[in-house]
Amino acid sequence: MILWLHPFAGISGDMLLGALLDLGAPLDEVRAAVAATGLPGWRLEARTVLKRGITATKADVTVTDTATARPARVLLDHITRARPERAARIAAAAVTAIAEAEARLHGADPAEVHLHEIGGLDTVVDTVGAAAALDLLNVTEVVSAPPTLGTTTVATAHGRLPAPAPATLALLAGVPVTGADIAAETVTPTGAALLAAVADGFGPPPAMVPVRTGYGAGTRDLPDRPNVLQAVLGERAGAPGGHGEHGEHSEEEPLVVLETNVDDATGEELAHALAAALEAGAADAWASPIVMKKGRPAHTLHALCPPGRVPEVEAELLRHTGSLGVRRAPVGRVALARRTSTVTVAGHPVRVKHGPWHAKPEYDDAAAAARALGLPLRTVVRRALAQVSTEGGGGPAPGGAPPPRPGGGLARGLGGGGGAAGPPPPPPPPARRRTGPDPHGRASHPPAPAPFERRTCEPPAPRIPRPPHPPCPSPPPLEEATLTSPAITSSARGVFAIAPTPFTPDGAVDTASLDRLADFYTASGVTGITVLGQLGEAPKLAHDEAVAIASRVIRRVEVPVVAGVSAPGFAAMRSLTAAVMDAGAAGVMIAPPNTLRTDDQIIAYYRNAAQAIGPDVPFVIQDYPLTFSVVMTPKVIRAIVEENPGCVMLKHEDWPGLEKISALRAFERDGSMRRLSILCGNGGLFLDFETERGADGAMTGYCFPDMLVELVDLAARGEREAAHDLFDAHLPLLRYEQQPGVGLAVRKYVFMRRGILDHEAQRAPAAALSATARAEVDLLLERLARRDERARVRPL
Repeated sequence: MILWLHPFAGISGDMLLGALLDLGAPLDEVRAAVAATGLPGWRLEARTVLKRGITATKADVTVTDTATARPARVLLDHITRARPERAARIAAAAVTAIAEAEARLHGADPAEVHLHEIGGLDTVVDTVGAAAALDLLNVTEVVSAPPTLGTTTVATAHGRLPAPAPATLALLAGVPVTGADIAAETVTPTGAALLAAVADGFGPPPAMVPVRTGYGAGTRDLPDRPNVLQAVLGERAGAPGGHGEHGEHSEEEPLVVLETNVDDATGEELAHALAAALEAGAADAWASPIVMKKGRPAHTLHALCPPGRVPEVEAELLRHTGSLGVRRAPVGRVALARRTSTVTVAGHPVRVKHGPWHAKPEYDDAAAAARALGLPLRTVVRRALAQVSTEGGGGPAPGGAPPPRPGGGLARGLGGGGGAAGPPPPPPPPARRRTGPDPHGRASHPPAPAPFERRTCEPPAPRIPRPPHPPCPSPPPLEEATLTSPAITSSARGVFAIAPTPFTPDGAVDTASLDRLADFYTASGVTGITVLGQLGEAPKLAHDEAVAIASRVIRRVEVPVVAGVSAPGFAAMRSLTAAVMDAGAAGVMIAPPNTLRTDDQIIAYYRNAAQAIGPDVPFVIQDYPLTFSVVMTPKVIRAIVEENPGCVMLKHEDWPGLEKISALRAFERDGSMRRLSILCGNGGLFLDFETERGADGAMTGYCFPDMLVELVDLAARGEREAAHDLFDAHLPLLRYEQQPGVGLAVRKYVFMRRGILDHEAQRAPAAALSATARAEVDLLLERLARRDERARVRPL
């Protein structure tokens, strides 16, 4: 992919990082790259802001150590640990350039020169984050318009200096720039260093086919223009594509084969030379055994590389082999298009390469997961392929979305990547998932039916009643094939709806209503669905009924399905887990038995539960002390998470529990606990503030899940007032539905009024709604409909 930058308002490290996140670089994977540096006490968040009518992504970087002056070697010590190594090289090049510029200005050693205003640890996050995002977007070439320089003065450790700062101008030596009447520092040293490190050229947009445009926001507001960095991601115009004779979307490209004969190197030295060639930018490198003159056994080292990488790869071959020469031969190559996706196996990410007909997990990722889980490599590979099988078999797809993982790198700094032919085309959205978190970690979903409408006065003008979800016809028959839900991970966000189990008045499972309910949830934009929960009447279901319900929903929907497997004993839990996972569940939820009293007992229970279900099954902790009488402190949850790799999510239903969310997120920031997805229950009764405290969304069963989806989305976009307005409108009904004993009856009654369930029946024994209670719910719906059209239900 080619990237064109337009720094018409300047460029800084956080603006470049924000623009790349806006283009689709996955926030969690960028964070993982920064985490590999071992940097203490940092946080990276992405939020959507508005800059003079332009919607942009603001990358917010915070560090606990706020000192801004330290030697460059301290920053480089962290940066060189970053992963992937290509990102480390780019970030190190940027910070080294800053150090060298400062050293020239102050006559100091570049390694020891003190970086003052840019010596903060946030520089590590900016540079590594931006470099990793370029890698994740598979950017192989960067072109930039001349950056715009403002004129002002800035306070520094050496007093007030003109802006652009002397270090900035030193970094921009040889780079075309343009000026503007802006009294601000528009180009920072970090921005200039990153631009110099990654840009292959400067000028207008190159011949390209734009795929996506992103905007990264700066901090201040400028008087005459939006303070954003524009970034355009695209494919080189004229690149061969379409359906070639060799398969779907084959591409031809010129390459160069470099060869040298070596007869005096050990196997270890040959392996090192091949690795160095790959690091320098070779697309592939290998050795062939030969017999030289006088019968001497030897090897020919081959390196296949783009023409632009020939000098660097040649130098590495000569340096590491001791050979006196390298042969060059131009060749052509036809390569099938490929894309890369990332799946998780028991919480461990595994990248998978997809061709037109086959998919193959990356060996390094699969091997790392196998070592961490204590599983055979073939088991991890099989489970990774089982997940991608539900996403269209791995074939290429039409363009439109940036690739989630790289196959190469920048023409300068990233080098090549494996045997792939050139940059892969943008991959499709996963074929079986219409909803889910976007790469920024924000909730993403189709708009819910009849969106919330805020009013300034009541009563509203008369409108024609329109039920948001009219009664559906009989659902089509289910497919017979088993489909697998994408596995839940610790980065899950959005709304996982807790599904009630529909029954007929005689107590049988109402499969037609179950299908309609599943369709309604996906149409509402939920990220996932949870079945067999406490309010799903799981304790009233036989084992075979529970498995049949889970299987039916999994086959029906295109989002992850979590199944509750809480049971009196581990044998029953193990049996139900095996059945639902075989049916394709994305994970399971485990609630603690009410016999647990001490912290040690709780931790030991989840340790035993994890062993019972198996180390490769992702699971959710259900923390609901009001029902289970088991109190889990934040430290207990931390211990469970750290001890069990399969624990990826918390269903948080403590009451009150806002401080618990804050405490858990603090553990993540200080590095004492890995990331955990926190989804909140309690019918959404505290969701407005839970999202502000750091919750990733909701896992609950309110009768308006489409409202919950909208609320989480508003919160993720930073629209606080709108989120609270929506929540306030629904609060009376939320509160009424949360009554102990009759809450499920209220929910089923409203679902029946909304045309989703045929009956409000529960399986006996159960508390039914009285006529008075029904009238009270009808009143709440009538009042809610004045502010939210979704509450205009069908008449009885």
